[in-house]
Amino acid sequence: MKALAAGAGSMKPTIGRLLMDDGKLTAADVDRILLLQKQKPMRFGEAALLLGVVKDADVQHALARQFDYCFLRPGAGGLAPELATVYRPFSRETERMRSLRARLARTWFAGGRAELAASAVNQGDGVSLLVANLAVCFAQQGARTLLVDANLRRPRQHAIFNLRARHGLADALAGRAGTEAIVELDIVPSLSVLCAGTPPPNPQELLGRPAFDALRARLRPRYDVILYDTPPVSLTDDAFAVAGRAGAVLVVARQHRTSVSDMRALSAHLHAGGIEIAGAVLNDF
Repeated sequence: MKALAAGAGSMKPTIGRLLMDDGKLTAADVDRILLLQKQKPMRFGEAALLLGVVKDADVQHALARQFDYCFLRPGAGGLAPELATVYRPFSRETERMRSLRARLARTWFAGGRAELAASAVNQGDGVSLLVANLAVCFAQQGARTLLVDANLRRPRQHAIFNLRARHGLADALAGRAGTEAIVELDIVPSLSVLCAGTPPPNPQELLGRPAFDALRARLRPRYDVILYDTPPVSLTDDAFAVAGRAGAVLVVARQHRTSVSDMRALSAHLHAGGIEIAGAVLNDF
């Protein structure tokens, strides 16, 4: 069993030790794996899979822990199952999120910019889930990330992340709360969420107040990435109030639903308002 012990000065346990700690391997299983490794040069996890003593998900979970990569087993943590970046980090959806993260990091977030709004044409285009997954993706890379639910009409981030925060953005803008309303997620290190808070009767007026700029000024030094979830433009102009301050918007379109004419109209509307489009995403979440 000495082969499972961490080496001198090592900070991380081996994958074998992690699998044993998880109850996925017995001492006898480990002996069989080590014997197979002597016969055929291969990694510990590969040998364990070849012998059928663990599942691929078990190995991936152990690897994620070994490399400090946020990864939960399905059903754990109480988060929305659609958070592929948390529950299915090796899926096609998560790979697409990583590609989007890389593209935004090279373009919009380069040069010190930190804020970005996300919106769509219609309700149901999946903005909330997409921006939640994107926020997790940035946090997994180690960026200090804040996700702000600026959809004060139909907020979803509290449900996606299973939060029970009493106060949020609306309360902060109304002077009823401060940055203490921000929730740091232990389950996703480096990610914090500012929920929408108390449903206000005047969302657009709240978002247009100087208090929003004052809040942003306090938040920017604390975070590398600040993402705003905003309502669809077909319902309200709230997204323009947020995107105008953030400097740009990530436009989300629903596959097989959002029309090309709607996207062109939205693009023209944004340009007319002096709002830059940081990118467009064809969403199937």
